[in-house]
Amino acid sequence: MKKLLQISLLFTVAIVVSCSKDEPEPINPVVGEWLQGSFSFTNLPADFSDWEGYEDVGFWGEDSYQLILNKDFTYSREITVGSNVFNEEGDWETDDDNLFLDPDGQGLNIFEDFKVVEATSKDLTLSTDITILLIPNIYYDTVTQAYKDMLDIWETEDPDRYEEELNKIFQPTSATLVYEFDKTND
Repeated sequence: MKKLLQISLLFTVAIVVSCSKDEPEPINPVVGEWLQGSFSFTNLPADFSDWEGYEDVGFWGEDSYQLILNKDFTYSREITVGSNVFNEEGDWETDDDNLFLDPDGQGLNIFEDFKVVEATSKDLTLSTDITILLIPNIYYDTVTQAYKDMLDIWETEDPDRYEEELNKIFQPTSATLVYEFDKTND
């Protein structure tokens, strides 16, 4: 009877061990190849509410933004602006609901800390708090086409005056930038 009990116990342990080996380790949902679809601004002060929810692709000048987060906690990203391609590699980690990019070397000097808003098998939404120069709501109603035309002229003919005028219009503003990425691989 003692031998039968030992054999049963050994058999049970073998089943538990083999079952635990069969279960694959869960993969972090942020792992994959991601291509920016769009972005938007949120959490803006009242004087800049016209920008709330503003969506565009390439607002920062990029034509594409690809982010690859590998299972081994390395990443690469490629940002294309016109004919210029900027690449960065490094390590990534998550902490609760945050994603941190740690570039090897100097990096691209763009956002490296994100809040993970959503991570599904097809979509990745990241946000980061920023300070950006934006035009207050009041200028949407008061800036005339003639003034815009003058800015275009000053930009090429009088760059100092152009910068001076822009500094009058644009103001540093706190906002949340929300990136929406689509998965490019399965």
